[in-house]
This record gives sequence, structure tokens and C-alpha cells, in this order.
Amino acid sequence: MPFLGGDREPGVPAFPEGWFYLAMASDLQPGGVLARRVCGRDVVAFRTEAGSVGVLDAHCPHLGAHLGHGGRVVGEALRCPFHALHWDATGKCVGADDGPAPGIYASARTWPLREIHGALLVHYSATHAPPAWGIPDPGMDGWSPVASATLRFPGHVLEVAENGVDRRHFLAVHGYTDVTPFEVDVDGPVMRSRFGFNKDGIAQRFDTLVYGLGYAITDLRIEQLGIHARIILLSNQVDAETVDFTVCTTVEGGLAWMDRFLAAIVDDVKKDLPIWAHKRRLSKPALVPGDGPIGKYRLFARQFYPPET
Repeated sequence: MPFLGGDREPGVPAFPEGWFYLAMASDLQPGGVLARRVCGRDVVAFRTEAGSVGVLDAHCPHLGAHLGHGGRVVGEALRCPFHALHWDATGKCVGADDGPAPGIYASARTWPLREIHGALLVHYSATHAPPAWGIPDPGMDGWSPVASATLRFPGHVLEVAENGVDRRHFLAVHGYTDVTPFEVDVDGPVMRSRFGFNKDGIAQRFDTLVYGLGYAITDLRIEQLGIHARIILLSNQVDAETVDFTVCTTVEGGLAWMDRFLAAIVDDVKKDLPIWAHKRRLSKPALVPGDGPIGKYRLFARQFYPPET
């Protein structure tokens, strides 16, 4: 299934495998229910009265009602709006409004879930295989609460991570100067990139860890201003043609300028959106010196393609 924008590299799937953004944990309070679409699948997330989070395929195994539209939390389970069956976070039917579970043997498919720095991530696999790798929690001690904003664009999650190693685009689109050559290392599902640049006459440095195609965390240092910040980029391939791209920021120490910092990062990201929305992804790009390690990134990305591709 192609994504919007025309040409694809041969074998590029609409839905690569790995960890992808679902919601901020603060969006899901106890008793809350969220309907979402992740990698082309309808899912429902709910937080029980005790605070546990479950993520299930959205449609009830009984007779197909969407649990995210009219479903509600009852104790530690999610109540189906159609026939009042109760489903727990493991996907089991554990009861009904009129008594015990009525002997139903089907279960709702569950999604592996992680909460990292206030974001809920789920693992997608075309074959429902368990996660083969994880994302370490970087810890939040000494850091401000995470601020976030979500942008939607037509395209593919591959574009987001590729942008991070596209040296020339930082010059042309974002107005960075003195962009140094990229240092890039790949270790299994993790790619690390480092480079320095000047923005508005201020020297800055990015040190980014990319985990799969849905999560990246950048350590930003601006020594001249004494700033140490993190920029966390979270992607979700909503459907074959649409990406939700969530930008999170946190700073070490004070909070006074957090809102302005997030706004500045989001404004910078917005410069990419019209290009992503209308570009074609060429299978054989005519790369030139100074582009950055785009070929190395594309080799890295292939490991997240489902087995059938």
C-alpha cells in the first residue's frame, strides 16, 4: 500500500515495525478512554481506576463494537458499550454488567506498551511478534516537566528520521550555518548522530539517539547560554498516508522559558511540513557530497520493514 507522494523505494512498507507514539500519559487520567489509530489499526487505550493502562485492538471480539466509542472504565476493566462485557488490560473478558464472564473464550489483542518521560508508546508488528528491542528511559531527575505539541502531515515516518541526517536541509530549510560533518554510528536498532552548527550567531550541538523509526531523543547543548535541553521526536504512522509527529521538550533546571522553547522548536519543525507533504521519495536519489549520511540511514531503516517486504 503506497503512501502519499508517489514513488517509494522498492519494498518500503506502509507500516514499519517498532515503537510508535500513542498519546501523552497526561491525556489518559484514571477512568479515561482514548480511541486512536496506530499503523493503520484502530486501538483503544484506557486507564483503570487503580491507574494501570491497557491498550487493546479497538473492536470487541464478541460482536465487533468499537470499545473506544462509548466504552467506559469499570474498576479494572473496560466495558463494551454494545453488550456490557468487561475486558481487562490483558485482553480477557472478566465479567459483564449482569454477572460473571459469560463463557467467552476469545480475547482482545493487546499492544505492548511503554511509558517514557510522560509519553505512551506502543509496539507494532505485522505478525504480532513481541518486541525484540526496547527504548531505555533516560530519566527525568533534574529536568523540567515535558511539554509537547503534535503536528499532522501527509507522508511517511521514514521522512522524519531521514531529515535528522540530511545535512544540506539544515542549511537550506532551517538557516543553520557552519554545519559540521555528521558523526553517525549504528548499533542494531539504534542510530546515533552528532553534529554542530550555528543558529542566529549562537553555536549549538545536537547529539541524537534514534530508536527505530518512531522515537528519537536529541541532547541539545548551547554552551554560550548555559542551556542543556532535550528534544524528543515521536512519530505514528496513522494510516498509509498520514503521520502524527509529536515534538516534546524538556530543559535541565528552570522552567521560566519552557513554553518559548517548545514554540521555537515547533516553528522550526513546521518549516519541514510542506516539503514532506509534497515530496516524492526517490528509490535512487542523486546524492552529492555534503548531503550527509542518507544512504547509511536508509540501510539502517530497512531492518524495521516487516518480514514479507
